[in-house]
Amino acid sequence: MDTNKYIALKEELNAIKKAIDNQLKLKGQIPNDSFELVLNTLEIKRESLENNLLKLGNVNDKDELTKIEGEFRVKESQVGIAGDHAVISGDLNRIFVNQNKTNANELKISYLNRILNNTGILHLSGIDPKIATCENETEIHLSSIYTDLMINSQTDYNKDQRMMKNVSNYESAINIINNNKYLAILGDPGSGKTTFINFVAWCFAGELLNKTEANLNILTRPLPDENDGKDINEKQVWSHGALIPIIITLRDFAATLSSTMKASSFTLWQYIIDDLVKSGINGFEVYLQKELIEKGGLIFLDGLDEIPESENKRELIKQLIEDFIKTYHKCRIIITTRTYAYQNQNWRISGLKEVLIAPFTDGQIIRFIDKWYKHLAIVKSMRLDNAMGLSELLKKAIFKNQRLRELASRPLLLTLMTSLHSWRGGSLPEKREDLYADSVDLLLDWWERPKTVRNLNGSYAIVQPSLAEWLKTDRTKVFKILCELAFNGHKNQTDLHGTADINEKDLVYSLLALSNNTDIRPRRLIEYLSNRAGLILQRGVDIYTFPHRTFQEYLSACFLTDNDYPERVAELFKNDPMRWHEVALLSGAKASRGSISAAWILAEELCYIEPIENEVTEKNILGAILAGELVTESIDINNLSKRNETKLNRIISWLVKIISLKNTSPLQRTNCGKLLSMIGEPRKEVLTIENSEMCFIPQDTFLMGSVKENNLFNDREYPQHTLELPPYFISKYPITNSQFKQFAEDNAYEDVDFWIEAKNANVWQYGKIKGYFDKEARNYPQNYGSPFNLSNHPVVGVTFYEALAYTRWLTEKLHKEQMIPDNWIVSLPSEAEWEKAARGGLNVPLSPIIISLKNLNEFFNNPFNNENIVKNPEPSRLFPWGNNQDENNANVKNTRINTTSSVGCFNSGMSPFGVEEMIGNVWEWTRSLNFDYPYDINDGRENLHSLKTTNEIIARGGSFYWDQTKIYCSYREWVDPNYSFNDMGFRIIIKKINS
Repeated sequence: MDTNKYIALKEELNAIKKAIDNQLKLKGQIPNDSFELVLNTLEIKRESLENNLLKLGNVNDKDELTKIEGEFRVKESQVGIAGDHAVISGDLNRIFVNQNKTNANELKISYLNRILNNTGILHLSGIDPKIATCENETEIHLSSIYTDLMINSQTDYNKDQRMMKNVSNYESAINIINNNKYLAILGDPGSGKTTFINFVAWCFAGELLNKTEANLNILTRPLPDENDGKDINEKQVWSHGALIPIIITLRDFAATLSSTMKASSFTLWQYIIDDLVKSGINGFEVYLQKELIEKGGLIFLDGLDEIPESENKRELIKQLIEDFIKTYHKCRIIITTRTYAYQNQNWRISGLKEVLIAPFTDGQIIRFIDKWYKHLAIVKSMRLDNAMGLSELLKKAIFKNQRLRELASRPLLLTLMTSLHSWRGGSLPEKREDLYADSVDLLLDWWERPKTVRNLNGSYAIVQPSLAEWLKTDRTKVFKILCELAFNGHKNQTDLHGTADINEKDLVYSLLALSNNTDIRPRRLIEYLSNRAGLILQRGVDIYTFPHRTFQEYLSACFLTDNDYPERVAELFKNDPMRWHEVALLSGAKASRGSISAAWILAEELCYIEPIENEVTEKNILGAILAGELVTESIDINNLSKRNETKLNRIISWLVKIISLKNTSPLQRTNCGKLLSMIGEPRKEVLTIENSEMCFIPQDTFLMGSVKENNLFNDREYPQHTLELPPYFISKYPITNSQFKQFAEDNAYEDVDFWIEAKNANVWQYGKIKGYFDKEARNYPQNYGSPFNLSNHPVVGVTFYEALAYTRWLTEKLHKEQMIPDNWIVSLPSEAEWEKAARGGLNVPLSPIIISLKNLNEFFNNPFNNENIVKNPEPSRLFPWGNNQDENNANVKNTRINTTSSVGCFNSGMSPFGVEEMIGNVWEWTRSLNFDYPYDINDGRENLHSLKTTNEIIARGGSFYWDQTKIYCSYREWVDPNYSFNDMGFRIIIKKINS
């Protein structure tokens, strides 16, 4: 028998029994929830100890308790008793129960001040080095530059949200956390996730401390408007009072876990307690837990994506958080994570509403820049008008350059751009690689340069020389060492998120190897580095890292550019594309600085063979996509040599091929569509009207509507009935931006004959239309920016009246050019014609009949042969492709593209007639008014002359916002004809008059 183990268990049992006695004395004196939680935990522990003792057998008790100043401490045990204060820790929990109420308020004030101090300062290493001559001047007060974030609510898209005044569906981040108790905030690197939770926690801590500079009034201040950065009329909303905030960095928490730990809320609570003890606020846990149980709190769990995969820690933390939510059910939980990491993992946390941080609007960019320069005026003692003059210069530089505007939509890059702008005296690099290069140089400058202090007489004295000067080496060599460390860290990093840990030993000895200073010793260099911030940050004991993965990737690219470029870059990417994607792009961009041919060399290394059948492998597909991205980002495709034109055409051929492949992912195909629009879209059928493809729909009966047995059934689709329609053609794809542009450029907005209904509704006059959401009348679609406005994407932002005018313009055009007979017209489909084209008739062609619009006369001269008709195997199908939901067949919510996509990316979802993208991508206007079923073409539902502004038009097909459970062949949505959205488009039919 293990006597020592028996003694330890016996002592621990005695301590537990004493704690139970003390707890029972508290009944009625503390809240019942707290009382029961502690008592149950103690009883479980007692029972476990008694069972373990029985297994060991009976021995003589030995009193090994040591009594110190009235306290009993259990040696080698996990229980301590101090008067009426019981501490229970270990596998179960650590819970403190203390009847003494002294110092509770003081402890709370200390805790809140710690939150305030930790979150209220933005340590921006990239500030103007000319200003940052003293360390405290590098600290920017968060509130001085913080710009309120918006959330893109498209992940929970519904009709009500579509009718918000803000047509891009951006909502206040504060409103979102107010309306959702459990939240997962998703965002790309540098989108402001951590800064957001710091700002919120800072405001709550300040409110509880009665601070004038940090409080709920600051938290709920009005947002900047979308365009000018001025305050909107209403404040943001918070209606849950001042909750106590807790911030937990999940990567740090994960480091304390082992695979043998239980997935219990106790484990997370233990971590919170340990953090309080390390901070010198031990004892506050008693009151903190009481408040969380009785009132609730605001728990921030930052960086879910940075949890390592090793030792099953991701699954452990997932279960642990889910248990914590149940245990502390009054608390509000906010988790932050990278978008891609969260959406592509099987460890989503149940019960959390997922929202996406929206990129900065024009108004947010303006607000941030103005606040920055106002703060700079104070820091630098500048005249305010001079500072605001620089602000105007930066805003003009950003808004006149689309690339800079796109970069500025991410808070991290906007911060660096603004810092660089102020440092450089009013100029900015345009390319991403150039921006990173200057940013890295700026951060390296701060990390490496001399440190100074201000003397009593006001002058500055150097207390530490620059690193290069101290090492007696060249700064370029220091930079190359950092590049190599970044590359090795990136290469060996277990996880593909966050930054790699750099061992202090590797950093120190790499730098010592450069040194020509014989007086330098490792310990002195460690001391030097530990007091530095900038391009390298100390993360923990013996561990350093880069401030953001962006810089780690850029430095890795710099290393590769100087080492076996481009073969090594291409090889690394093709073998591990997720790890090396950004590095490869940046490597090509950096190499192209010396000569643009360097980028072409890498492009050819990535895409060196034509897309013939036996070469269409995964590696070659990935190489072609990256080559396309490289061309888009780093190469000017104007005035190409014949050799480089051949390379470009090969890449384009691959991109077109990939779009047609059913075994590639929707994200890959839609990315190829974007790239084609930027480097050369060869598919004339999606760019021009005359080459657009039309699918023939022969005369036949079809089933319209739904049966009640359909689980997706909606009352408005009932009853299902048969309807016979004469023959017609329907466009294979929705009308694209390029095709609609021909309508606008032909001054069709000015021809009153195309706008009869719009004029009657008082929404069109003087050649312009003013939709419900339009601030000003316009003669072009609403512009939602990239990718919505790309040439090969469906046109969006058009009202019903614009879609209708397009068909009348096109009818006139085709008649003039004799491309269709005079007794045929272009029209919007009725909802019956739309549904038949999606579902098929009772009979369908043996194979789809698809004809280019310019060749339609050939069809009219050679009518369709009914001998090629076969029975439709699924005449009541739910989806154009059959009855099974399949995210590979449509751009819908679950596909997670979250924008429109180039037409032609979902050919596996075509209907029996060959019509594509009838489900998803964009909603499509029909010409049918909102009447009940059964459908009767003679009851006035297709009489647009009676259209009133109060009428609603039926739209069909759903969009990228909508879930497949809500959109299918027979689903009907009704929309005000004067509305326009970033997911509302249309397609056309060509039909015989009076048919």
